[in-house]
Parts: sequence; structure tokens; C-alpha cells
Amino acid sequence: MDLKLKTTATCPLLPVNPVFLELKMAQGIDLTTKGDFVASLTVFRSIIQAATMIAAFTDKEVQKVKTLIGQAVEYVTAMRIELQRQDLRKKDAD
Repeated sequence: MDLKLKTTATCPLLPVNPVFLELKMAQGIDLTTKGDFVASLTVFRSIIQAATMIAAFTDKEVQKVKTLIGQAVEYVTAMRIELQRQDLRKKDAD
């Protein structure tokens, strides 16, 4: 198995790019809409983690990645709050 990364003149080509992050963001939003907050939390966290592996080549890509990170952070916070609220509701019911 060949695990060598393809490279450009200066940067390795990684399987993470802004389009990948946009697709993951759409997936996370879809899961949130369906009410699957645990799965959406996992997706949004993975966006933040994957963003550290991006080599942005233009200012536009940099700005897009920063925007996606900001949105993912907001969704992570919202999902954590919602899951905590649900947990407190279950405890109060007992």
C-alpha cells in the first residue's frame, strides 16, 4: 500500500479542502435539523479538527475556512447546550 502523499511545489495535497468542509457542514446542519444532536456534534467537531490540516492557497480559501470554523464552533456550543438541557430535563423528570 502506497501511503505517500502527493505534493505540489511546496505543500502536500491532503484529502481535506474547503469543499470537504462545506460538505461536512451541510451534513451537520442536516443532522441538527433531524434532531440527531449527538451525531451533529461529532460532525461539527470533526470540521474543527480537519480545518487544521488544510493548506489554503488563496485569500478567498483562507476566509472561507475561517468562516466555516466560526460556524462549526457556534454549532458545537449550541449542540452541547442542547444535549445538556435534554439531560437536565431527563433528570428533573425522575
